[in-house]
Amino acid sequence: MMEWEKVKFRGMGCLVFEGRPESENVRYPSKGYYYYPMRHGESDWACPISIEEYVLVNFWGVIGTPKPLTFPNNCLELKRREREAFANAHED
Repeated sequence: MMEWEKVKFRGMGCLVFEGRPESENVRYPSKGYYYYPMRHGESDWACPISIEEYVLVNFWGVIGTPKPLTFPNNCLELKRREREAFANAHED
């Protein structure tokens, strides 16, 4: 069964889920988090490249943050080490 993983993101303790929680019958964790979809790249489906307000194509997963995020140009691009941390979260 897939589960939410704890990840540090830009100084915040966040939750991340690879996949669509609702399609896996997984509940969203406790209230008090802001949830955002994440997008993977065209050539690497295992690694997210951005957090966005809405993702229809190339959906990677969901991040829950304790504080709201801002989206310059409707997208928050992830740095290389952030992408790797999310992709490797389930291996810790």
